[in-house]
Amino acid sequence: MIARRLAYASLAALALAVMVFWFATRTVAGQEFGDDAYEARFVADPSVRDAARDILGLLTHGSLLLVGASLVIVALLRRRPRLGIGVGVLVFGTAFLAELLKTVIPRAELGVDPFELAHNTGPSGHASISMAIALAAVMVVPMRWRVPGAAIGGVLVAIMATSTLAAGWHRPGDALAGELMATAIALGVAAVLVMVRGAGNMVAVRSAASAVRWWVYAVLALPVLIVVIDVALLPEAATADTGHADFVVAAVLIALLALACVAAVVALLRDVDLDPPPRGVAAAGDPQPGLGAGPDPGAA
Repeated sequence: MIARRLAYASLAALALAVMVFWFATRTVAGQEFGDDAYEARFVADPSVRDAARDILGLLTHGSLLLVGASLVIVALLRRRPRLGIGVGVLVFGTAFLAELLKTVIPRAELGVDPFELAHNTGPSGHASISMAIALAAVMVVPMRWRVPGAAIGGVLVAIMATSTLAAGWHRPGDALAGELMATAIALGVAAVLVMVRGAGNMVAVRSAASAVRWWVYAVLALPVLIVVIDVALLPEAATADTGHADFVVAAVLIALLALACVAAVVALLRDVDLDPPPRGVAAAGDPQPGLGAGPDPGAA
């Protein structure tokens, strides 16, 4: 069943988020890696760090409200009220949960952190919210635009999440856990939508070559990001004992995970079209045991 597949994937993403955050905050190796990667950015030119902070400054409370509300409105205009509610839960629920967890989760005192870094800083709100927005857009856009939109969104999430490390706002574990947490919430929302409405219309599956082409474009953007990180951001780090290798590894992991999460959601939604079916036409999978499709053809 599609709903079960999405639910299991949501639980798997949540488990990975917990494991990543546990390793980053509750083990000596995790804390050392995170602190070294965080402190490495001090060798960067101040103007570059300012540029990273400018990128992060694009995601404010006001812009979050504007983008989240816009996605909800688009879903409503396309006769998808349930999806509109789900998108609102995804975007605003992720933002609320990220801020809440920062205040309630303690960071283990293992004698590794410098005094100024001894408090919990994760999960990253910018990483998790940017991922939530990208996945919400994937769910809202027409199915034919899902793959190219996801590839673009994945790159933007990678830039935003990596900037949290470059600007010195977060350790790498904060960004990684935030990306996974938002992915888990998105998949959970999708599972609920399928359970209450069905899998959507019968739509021809896009060719594998077409889908792969967009992900090749996205992956090819990563070397550019790595060059920016290693050459522009840390020009003198290779000759200084500043955690240079840890920073680059962490940045690449954050970027790769951003693309992997978005690609995984698109793959899991490959046969799920959340658009309402034409009037008088039953949605694909309607009715199926466990999907609980409603009688209103325009309620998806």
